[in-house]
Amino acid sequence: MNNYDTTNQQKWQEAILNNIMIYPDEMVSRFIGKHCKNGDNTKKNAIDIGFGSGRNTRVLLDYGFNTYGIDYVQDCKNTALQIIGDYSNLKELVVADFTEYNWSISFDVALCMGVIFLRSEEEVKRDLIKLYSIMNTGGKVLINFRNKEDYLYKQGKSISENTFLLDKPPYNNCLYTFYSQDESSFLLESIGWYIDNKERVDYYKSNKFGTEKHSWDFYEISKK
Repeated sequence: MNNYDTTNQQKWQEAILNNIMIYPDEMVSRFIGKHCKNGDNTKKNAIDIGFGSGRNTRVLLDYGFNTYGIDYVQDCKNTALQIIGDYSNLKELVVADFTEYNWSISFDVALCMGVIFLRSEEEVKRDLIKLYSIMNTGGKVLINFRNKEDYLYKQGKSISENTFLLDKPPYNNCLYTFYSQDESSFLLESIGWYIDNKERVDYYKSNKFGTEKHSWDFYEISKK
């Protein structure tokens, strides 16, 4: 783990412990409801990558999947186990780096929310390739990227064309990578992902740091 990963890990830990969220992301609920409400999910495997507080993991459990999760912060696991509660179909929550951990199973559904962009461009591509390798044919993924219209874009030290070491509080010294929608679409398709659906979400937040524009691209993708 490099210094950038260590800082991101610390910030992620602080965010989880200081802002424990118990309800699932709206996009996650819609995605699972659309693709997974029919059929017997008890014979399928699902994974939540960067499970955080476990709020989205619980959706996978409620829909009956054999559910796994991975995050690189031990405190996330401790928090998630409290939020999730007792489910017989919770198979394993792993504390490890996603690309360094070797799975002995493959997955039918994956969530990758709020985490893929916390890497350099090279590492983002590596993670997407690893994700592709662990999915079954026909497997579906919900993933999101930070768009270049986000207020954090170009705020801090440039590491590469799209990657910055941020200097905006509370993200000081965090590594973020940003893509336009054309760029993230091209990246996904170049690896082999089929884009089933994509949506752009912008929202504004005012706080002591000023007015912030948060811009996200959400993708429903599948392995053909």
